[in-house]
Amino acid sequence: MSDSFFRKNIYFTLLLGVIFVAFACSGKKESQSATPNQEASSGHAQVPRDTVPFYIDSNQFEIQIAWAKSIKPSQKEHIENLLSSMVRVEGGSFTMGCTQSKDKECNETEFPPHNVILSSFFISKYETLQALWVEIMGNNPNFRNNPNYPITNISWNDTQKFIEQLNYLTGLNFALPTEAEWEYAARGGRKSHHTIYAGSDVIDDVAVYIQTSDSKFSIRGRKQANELGLYDMSGNVWEWCSDYYAPYTAEDQIDPQGPTSGEFRVYRGGSWIDSPKYNRVTTRNSGDPNHKMNCIGFRLVLK
Repeated sequence: MSDSFFRKNIYFTLLLGVIFVAFACSGKKESQSATPNQEASSGHAQVPRDTVPFYIDSNQFEIQIAWAKSIKPSQKEHIENLLSSMVRVEGGSFTMGCTQSKDKECNETEFPPHNVILSSFFISKYETLQALWVEIMGNNPNFRNNPNYPITNISWNDTQKFIEQLNYLTGLNFALPTEAEWEYAARGGRKSHHTIYAGSDVIDDVAVYIQTSDSKFSIRGRKQANELGLYDMSGNVWEWCSDYYAPYTAEDQIDPQGPTSGEFRVYRGGSWIDSPKYNRVTTRNSGDPNHKMNCIGFRLVLK
């Protein structure tokens, strides 16, 4: 046979190969088209969105929300309610940990006290409610179902799935507070009166705890707010923080994020089943990231 015949066959075979590879790549792309959760974990840039301004903290601050076009009207309503509850915490410095100048019930985990400098951030006035959780996650793990009760019986890992989906829907950067952010906010930030509990030295003023709880957690905001207008930073339910647990050190810190690895995650604030000692603003606790109890919930920050 002639050389031209072989060349034609080779060209034909190569052409078929190119067509096959192009078809296979096209098929692969279609099979990997992102679901909302996949898009949330890989960034928000390619999600169809409507970007609009929104004003928070009594209309003092404007943010830009990039609503995912797939959002449901009921989800949007509940997220707007969350955003309307956000309070700006002005950055500053404070002494983190127990100083014993007024508080005589310090635990060894609260030592040594150390200086911390924080940047400004937004934090919710309230613990995250069952109503918002149900809208975002489509389930309610609580034993006591009430849309105005805080969500509980959720693990630290569960909170991360919730936050991932919330950020996907909004294009914003919600998170759990760091332990330092939580304590600074609980103390009242720059407005702090240096009280034992979040907003008062009298626990009955500010906390739903074992002697006032009627054996259950409460609707949001039943007690007095602290200096920043935050409710239930002492009592009602413990609140997950972003940090791994580690003993304190005496070094000054700037915007500490906690250890990069560890076994347990921090939760703070005390709860409805706890005595006054555990509802103090300096009390620390921690648990396995898969740990679930009906006295542990969370509140959100926005950065």
